[in-house]
Amino acid sequence: MARTTRSRDGTGTVETLEPRQLLSAVGAPTRALARASAPQRHAAHVVSLSHGARRRPRRLLMLRPGWSGPIVITHGGTYRGRWQSLDPNTPAVTIDTTEPVVIVNSSVRSASDGIVDGVDGVNLTVLRTTGWGLNPGVAGRRPGRFVSIEHFVRIDIENCTLAHTSGIYLGYYIGDHTPAMSVRVLRNVALDIDGRYSNGQGGFLTGPNDHDDVQFCQLAYVEGVPGIQIAWNQVVNQPYQSRVEDNISIFRSSGTAESPILIYDNYVQGAYPADPATQDYSGGGIMLADGAASTPDQESAYVQAYDNQIVSTTNYGISITTGRDCSFYVNRIVSSGYLGDGTWIAAQNVGASVWNSNADPLFANNLAYANVIGWMHKDDAGLVSRNDQWAPGVIGTELNIPLPDPITRQTESAEYLIWVQKLAQNHVSVGTSPAARRLAALGRLTPANIAS
Repeated sequence: MARTTRSRDGTGTVETLEPRQLLSAVGAPTRALARASAPQRHAAHVVSLSHGARRRPRRLLMLRPGWSGPIVITHGGTYRGRWQSLDPNTPAVTIDTTEPVVIVNSSVRSASDGIVDGVDGVNLTVLRTTGWGLNPGVAGRRPGRFVSIEHFVRIDIENCTLAHTSGIYLGYYIGDHTPAMSVRVLRNVALDIDGRYSNGQGGFLTGPNDHDDVQFCQLAYVEGVPGIQIAWNQVVNQPYQSRVEDNISIFRSSGTAESPILIYDNYVQGAYPADPATQDYSGGGIMLADGAASTPDQESAYVQAYDNQIVSTTNYGISITTGRDCSFYVNRIVSSGYLGDGTWIAAQNVGASVWNSNADPLFANNLAYANVIGWMHKDDAGLVSRNDQWAPGVIGTELNIPLPDPITRQTESAEYLIWVQKLAQNHVSVGTSPAARRLAALGRLTPANIAS
């Protein structure tokens, strides 16, 4: 339940496009960047092209067949390719222009971030693109973000499939505050959002503090922006394979009274510490408002979440901890408290929560009602019982609807079937393909089949 920033120490050193894609949109990078040294690997000379500049050789780790090296985009246009970075300091794609850029039908694989900004004022659309996070191979470094953009004017991410990344981070909006220059994160599929630190040997550390707080999607300091939508996304995090904090996080961000931030029709399953059996945990499903502010314009405000399904997200299902004029309603919030092998989740807490935990003096008009909830909790004596909601002094919570007992793993499994039926009834396709959606739900996405 915290804002997460990212390292700004790297934006890419090499531009590489497949021959059919050598567009005029490719230019020289504007910032130098550290390169990985790997003396025991074969190296390839790669040429960086820029308008009016001489060619300069660069050295990169040898790439897998079919993959191009990292690209720096310096002009607007539509791009399609397969870009890979094996250097934990070099993102796969850097947007170094304020002109509109569209990345479509592409694949991104990176030991660093996938797609990042190199300048302020990025206007980016990412469509039908896969993102695969690689273990950075450096102790104390987490997998990179799929998309990580700050000081942007417009972001649209639709029908993408991402696996083993640390999600989407969008911070510090600088657009014109019109619906046309807003944020849309729609119909994406994500598997195993992961903030765990690498152990430097191909695995991950599992200590209680060996991670960064990461999210499927976080908005941070995106203030007073109409037209924001986060909708129809499928997010599945597996225990012991992921470490997400808040799956969807609204941190010091706001819509407007006429056009609130809308978070709707998402399916979110799983949110766990690195060791769910023993560790404490502050993350969960959807955090509508986080990060106390000193002035009204800095508050999380005008956020609505509805028709979402939240399953087994440990500390909370949906929560408001600060801010004003936020509400969540007609959601389904379910957790039995058990993993698939029968292990009790140690930090299992509450389904719906509206609580001024930051002692925010501006906290007001926050509501939770008409949600269907079934959430189990174990007290200090070991007694397992219902803990559907915690909302002291909040009007409307009496209108929430308890699911009938018992709340079991089978209850959780039924939620995914409801989700699949919902997609069919509404003629909605999520991710890059139906196969990707099904494989992600089963935890069976691989580098070979993610684009299937």
